[in-house]
Amino acid sequence: MSSFHIASYGSSYESRSEVVKQQNFTAISHCPSCILPVSKCKLCLTKKALWNHVKNCIADECTFSGCIDMSNAISHYSVCKGCKICNA
Repeated sequence: MSSFHIASYGSSYESRSEVVKQQNFTAISHCPSCILPVSKCKLCLTKKALWNHVKNCIADECTFSGCIDMSNAISHYSVCKGCKICNA
């Protein structure tokens, strides 16, 4: 079983926005390749449905919970040169 860190409020991250970004980064790295059943993986339990939605979403103003944040994280991750969130 792979291990991963999920940031939470009160950790070394400075804001809710940074926590969400780090959680989305972790999901981008983990969810596409996780082979565990969703019910057995803590991260996939909360992010797999979002990941599956985002990878096919084409709406500019999507109302699916978390879609825009995750889409922004994917866009950022594809061009990031090593910020503190991606390197957490």
